[in-house]
Amino acid sequence: NELYIIEEEVKLRQSLLADNGATALKALEALESALEKHWGYENSGSRKFVLFHIIQSLVPIGEKVNIPYLNEKVEEWSHYRNLGDFLLNMRKFCQEILDIRQQAKDQQVNGLYQEILAYLEEYYDDSSISLGEMAERFGMSASYLSRFFRKYSGKNFLEYVTEKRIDRACWLLKNTDLKVKTIVEQVGYLDVASFTKKFRTICGVSPAKYREEGSEE
Repeated sequence: NELYIIEEEVKLRQSLLADNGATALKALEALESALEKHWGYENSGSRKFVLFHIIQSLVPIGEKVNIPYLNEKVEEWSHYRNLGDFLLNMRKFCQEILDIRQQAKDQQVNGLYQEILAYLEEYYDDSSISLGEMAERFGMSASYLSRFFRKYSGKNFLEYVTEKRIDRACWLLKNTDLKVKTIVEQVGYLDVASFTKKFRTICGVSPAKYREEGSEE
């Protein structure tokens, strides 16, 4: 019985160390089930040994992820009143490990996304900018960057860059006397025809008409 419980505890510990949330939760449920199933078959001393072992095996993971007030939480866990109390504290402890790991992932992902946005903000008007070039710069495949960017921006790479360029072109048309050809070059297009087609698709009018309407406001 003890061996079976320890085997389940090892699976839980390994999944927590591997930062596999789904597997860890399944392992946690299996360990809880094993403890509940065998609780009545063990003597008091044996139970204390098994539960102490579980606490001691999981605490280093809590230290690794810097669980706040770790000592106080371990102290409370160690002074369980019954099995239900022990299981509740074990689940809270494991869930906090998973939550801290997830927060770290989220912060890392958000940091990367902000870096990508900052780069695009600076270079969207470079006619040579491409998904492949961006992927190489940020150390990922083009397909992964494409999925990543769509997931967090809600747009694909080309849509985002196009909107940035057209938004800038609109501002220049309304606030400067620059020729359309010059504006086209400044926002990263190579020829007036392709720019005009894209501009008309997004804004519903030609660049010249847009400027004319802006001057009438």
